[in-house]
Amino acid sequence: MSTYRIITRFIPLGSLDRTILATIDDQWCQTRLNEINAIYAPTQVEFVFGSLDPPIFDNNLNLDIPPGNDPEGIETARQSYAERFPPELVMFVRRFLKDENPPCYKVYNYSSVGADFVIAEPGSDAWDLAHEFGHFFGLPHTHDDGILKQLVEASTTDDRIQNRLQILSDLLADAIANGAVAQHEVLTLLDGDRGQIGDTPPDAGPPIFQPNDVAGEEVGPSSPASITINVVVSTSNKVTTTNLYRLTPDKLNVMSYFTKNERPHLSVQQADAVHDIVFSGKRRRLISGRWTNWVARDGGKLKAAPSVICRRPDLVELFGRGLDDRTWQNSFTNGKWLGWFSHGDNFPISTSPVVASMSPDHLLLVSCNLQGLVYAKWWLDGAGKWTTWQPLGAATLKGSPSIVCRRPGLVELFGRGLDDRTWQNSFTNGKWLGWFSHGDNFPIGATPSVGSLSPDQLQLFVTDPGGAVWQKWWID
Repeated sequence: MSTYRIITRFIPLGSLDRTILATIDDQWCQTRLNEINAIYAPTQVEFVFGSLDPPIFDNNLNLDIPPGNDPEGIETARQSYAERFPPELVMFVRRFLKDENPPCYKVYNYSSVGADFVIAEPGSDAWDLAHEFGHFFGLPHTHDDGILKQLVEASTTDDRIQNRLQILSDLLADAIANGAVAQHEVLTLLDGDRGQIGDTPPDAGPPIFQPNDVAGEEVGPSSPASITINVVVSTSNKVTTTNLYRLTPDKLNVMSYFTKNERPHLSVQQADAVHDIVFSGKRRRLISGRWTNWVARDGGKLKAAPSVICRRPDLVELFGRGLDDRTWQNSFTNGKWLGWFSHGDNFPISTSPVVASMSPDHLLLVSCNLQGLVYAKWWLDGAGKWTTWQPLGAATLKGSPSIVCRRPGLVELFGRGLDDRTWQNSFTNGKWLGWFSHGDNFPIGATPSVGSLSPDQLQLFVTDPGGAVWQKWWID
């Protein structure tokens, strides 16, 4: 089941004289997205058909270019147009004629982790687009493009396998002998994604392993299931060493150059990488301006919504009242949630704890016992443990207070007393002042909510017994 939906906008392109146009319809878009979603299901990401825009007739947008070579500013123009739709994935669908003037280059689909769009053609199938979506999210090929380029340039015969195996062996042997690569780094050199993705098998890619050679393919030569590469390295004038590297590529991996007619898949780590880049907001334009879908948070069950605090970058802490009326916590740190755990202090609470912090290494937790009396405990990173719960005076509240730390050394609590009036307690100069009523004889219907726009200012919001919202504020 998907937990994050990405709206996809399709934009067909054509030439300015309208003789060239990428003709697609809603069914073309939806069919490909359905097939892509089947491949991306492990990422918990779903691509949703947002719109098929009217065609854009613009020679500049429609022209094909080699990646990294953009003398006419074509990519810049596409990027500028895509940025009009910040929460969406933009797919330009282009078409061309070979004798077009100015001339087009080689036909291909492509994407880039640096661009905010994907390029497709009317003939693109779901595998093409799933592959390009992978690049959009930062996934590299499973093979090494640098080695492939050298192989293609160095190859002079039609002996597809043996000749190129020898070329590859010589290239690697020279690289090792010259100190350009260590012997233990050879697999990394062969496997283009090994620096990021460790669970794909080493793959030299084409031309040793030919595309379209998976069982059931109608086109393409058949290449072996695996290849052994002998890398012979001269260590002296008399002694040589030979290392054997067996390459058995996953020919159904979507980031390889193989399958076209069978459904490819992502490896576990590839799926995790896509999930991470989406859910952590690293693919900025997909997150900007809209909420993600709700995500279940580690199976926690509480009697009310938890309180939350971010006391320093990359640290989120949640505190709640568990079904056992005890304090439970979950923390996000080092890029992951730790899971819910009980504080184990055997102190029963009747309200959800509220949390505040006076410094990046400090936490203050406030709640009420079963009789409604307010208690607090605190944490210092240096101590590495919570204090015991301490009473904060004799006042009894209806529900937990709200809390604010508007400057270091100052904590303020606001609650709804048994008399349905606003009560306050403040920690300043190292001690609690005790509970006192605001004495304004204004009946409230819920716990006040407090906020602060500056260190010398407070904003207090309440509802009256009829549910109407009221406000008052304080300036030092």
